[in-house]
Amino acid sequence: MSVLNKGLTFVPINYKFNKNTLQSEVKNFERRLQLHNFFENIKMRKNKQQQFNTNTKTNSNETQSRIPFTKNPNFWPTPLNDKINIFCHNLKIDLYEMTKPSYKDNLTKKERLALKDIRSDTTITIKKGDKGAGIVIMNTQDYLDKVDKQLTDTNTYLKVQTDDTIQVKQKTDELIHSLYNLKAITYKQRRYLMNFKPQTPVYYGIPKVHKENVPLRPIVSQIDGPTSKLNELIDFYLSKAEKSIPNLLQDTTAFLHILQDLNKNFPITDDTYLITLDVTSLYTNIPQQEGATWVTDYYEETKNMWVNPIMPLITKTKLYECTMHILTNTTFNFNGTLYRQLYGTTMGARFSVKFANTYMHVLLNKFLKEYKGEIPPLLARLVDDLFLIWNTNIDTINSFITALNNFHPTIKFTANISKTNIQFLDTIVYKKNNQLLTKLHIKPTDNKQYLHYYSSHPAHTKKSIPYSQAIRYRRIVVEDDELNSSLSNLRQMFLDRCYPETLVTEQINKVKNINREDTLKYKTKDEKQSKFKTSLKDDEFLPLSITFHPNYLYNKKTTIHKLIHTKWTEFLEQNSELQTTFAHTQIKAIFKKGATLAQLLTSSKFPPKWHDKPIISSDDEEIINLLALFLAENE
Repeated sequence: MSVLNKGLTFVPINYKFNKNTLQSEVKNFERRLQLHNFFENIKMRKNKQQQFNTNTKTNSNETQSRIPFTKNPNFWPTPLNDKINIFCHNLKIDLYEMTKPSYKDNLTKKERLALKDIRSDTTITIKKGDKGAGIVIMNTQDYLDKVDKQLTDTNTYLKVQTDDTIQVKQKTDELIHSLYNLKAITYKQRRYLMNFKPQTPVYYGIPKVHKENVPLRPIVSQIDGPTSKLNELIDFYLSKAEKSIPNLLQDTTAFLHILQDLNKNFPITDDTYLITLDVTSLYTNIPQQEGATWVTDYYEETKNMWVNPIMPLITKTKLYECTMHILTNTTFNFNGTLYRQLYGTTMGARFSVKFANTYMHVLLNKFLKEYKGEIPPLLARLVDDLFLIWNTNIDTINSFITALNNFHPTIKFTANISKTNIQFLDTIVYKKNNQLLTKLHIKPTDNKQYLHYYSSHPAHTKKSIPYSQAIRYRRIVVEDDELNSSLSNLRQMFLDRCYPETLVTEQINKVKNINREDTLKYKTKDEKQSKFKTSLKDDEFLPLSITFHPNYLYNKKTTIHKLIHTKWTEFLEQNSELQTTFAHTQIKAIFKKGATLAQLLTSSKFPPKWHDKPIISSDDEEIINLLALFLAENE
C-alpha cells in the first residue's frame, strides 16, 4: 500500500544507472549538432553564391511551414564533423561521472521488495482507472472474464486464426504508393509513411470504477500497427473538417466561453432546463461504411477551408478508400488470441477522435433537419458528451430525446435533465440570479493522486503543479467563497502528497490575486514561447533530451546546466571554424522522466512482458543446466 499510494506517476530513483540509455541520448544529441552544422554550412554557401548573383531575389522574412510526414530519424549527414563527435563523447563521460555519487533512495528497502513482489504477482492485474480513478487492482481472472465478455460480442468482434499484420501492411503500402503516384505525397513522405516494422495491435481494457460492475473501456493500442502511419495521414486530412464544426468544444475553457455568451444573450430563468446527453459506446457503434461515407462527404464540403495547404489534398474517393482500409483491417491480439473488429472504429487509432467527431456532427445535422418538433437553441459537444440549454417544457424535451434515440439503430443516448444544476465535463453548472455559474466537479472515484513530492522529478516540475491546478480552479469556480473553499481542499491534497507547506501556500496564494477573466484567455503560440525566447535571447535552441537523475541538478560540485554551458563555451572557443555555424545557438538539457510505477506495474499487453518468462533462482538455473546436460547425454 505504501508503494501504490505514491501513484502511478511516481518515478523511483534509478540507482542502477543505465549506460545504454545515456549512450543513446547523447548520440541523438550529437546527431542534432551534426545536422545543424551540415545545413548551416549549406546555407552559408548558398548565401555566398547569391551575393554574386544580382538577379537572385531573396526575402529574409519569408518562412516556410514544415512539411509533415518527412521525418527520417536514421539520417546522418556526411561527412561527420570529428570535433563534434569528440565533444559528445567527452560530454557523455562527464554526465556518467555525475551520476556516480550516491543519492538517497526515494523508496525504502521494504518498498523496493514490495515493488518487486507486486510486479511478479500473476494473480493480480494493475490498471490505471478510467477518468482519474487512481490505481485499480483487479483479480487477474476477473479482468480476463470482463475482456472475454466484450470480445465474445460477435456483432463487433470476430476471433481469427491467422495474423494478417504483414498482409495489411503490404496493402497499406500499396495505398500510400498510389498517393505518391498521384503526386499527393512526396518521395520523403512516402518513405516516412512506409518505412517501419509493423506490430500486431494490442487490446486492453481500462476499468470504469465509477460505473456499476466496473466495466472496461476497450482500447486497441496501434503503436506501429500496420495502418498506424496511414492513420496519421488521414488524421491530417480531417483536421480542417473537424475545426469547422460549430460548438465543438476543444476543452473546458471553450465550454466556459459558451456559458459566458449565454449569460449575455440568453434569458436564464427558473424554468430554464439544463440537459446533458452521453452517447453509449460511440466508437464501437459507428457503422463503418456509413461512417466513412459521411465523414468523407463532410471533408469534401469543407475543402475550401484549406488556404494554401502545405501539401496537396486528396480526392474524396481516395479518402474513402483509405478510411475503409483502416476501419476494416483491425486485427489485434489479446492474451495470445487474435480478433478482428467488425464494427465501428477503435479507441487507440490516431484518426478515431476526428472521425468520431465528424461523424457525430453529420448525424446530429441530419437528425435536426428531419425532426419536425421544437429543437434546443444550443447544442455544444465534446466528442460523445453533449450540453443543451432550453426554455421549454419537459414533454418537449422528452419527445426530442426519444426521437433522437430512435433516429439511428446503434447510436443511443443517455440523458440527465435539471432545472437547478448539472454536471458537464469537470464542471457543475448551476443557476443563480438568472445567470449560469460554474464550480468544480470532482468525481467520487477521483483520488487526486497528484505527482508525489518524493518522485524523481526536477524541483521546478513539482513546483509548477500546485500553481497550474490552482489556476484551473480559478478558471472554473466563479464565486470567491466557493473558490477559497476549493483551494483549501486543494492545498490539503498537496500536503497529503508530501509537498512542503510553504511551497503549496505560496503557489496557491499567487492565484488568488489573478482575475478570472485572464484565466479564460487562450494564449497564442507566440505568447507561449515568448518567455522561452526571451530567456534564449532569440537564439536557436538545441536540446539535449536526457532522462532525469537527481545528481544532474543536486550534485554538490556542479549541475548539468553549468557543465553543458562551460563545455560548450570552451568547445567553441577552441574551434573557430565552428563558431560561425553555431553563432546563434544555445544548448540546454531538457529532462525526460524515468520509468514510472505505471511503466513498471501496468502494461497494455497481456500478460505483461515481465510475466512471459518464469522467474528462476540461480539454484534452479543450475538444476536446469544439469538436467539439460543429462538429457543431451542420454538422447
